[in-house]
Amino acid sequence: MKDNVEKGLKELENYEEKDLSIVDFTQLLKAVGGDREHIKELAQCFLEEYPTQQKNIELAVKSKDALLLKKHCHKLKGTLQLIRARNSYNLICELEKLSISSELNNALQVYEKLHEELKKLACVLRNMN
Repeated sequence: MKDNVEKGLKELENYEEKDLSIVDFTQLLKAVGGDREHIKELAQCFLEEYPTQQKNIELAVKSKDALLLKKHCHKLKGTLQLIRARNSYNLICELEKLSISSELNNALQVYEKLHEELKKLACVLRNMN
């Protein structure tokens, strides 16, 4: 765990301060009734699951598989909403809408933005105390 924190701190240095507001901690605290331990558990679950979910989304985008993309976007969307990661949530919603309409021409660009936001989110969540 200590290695993850140190890695997260190094990654965090690459982001500007404005990027650190990617989680609405005020709303997140309200959603869990102020239970900070529950937030840590949510963060840990996200950190364990998101690499696989992200890879699945990437594969669906690259293979232009709208049904698979919709399935994987929907899975990640709930988690992002729960942890109040607005930017990531908005991007996953945009990607899901593209999958529903089967209009995947812009899906790769949206995915690339999502990928960057998820890296920032993971960095912030790894560094929570």
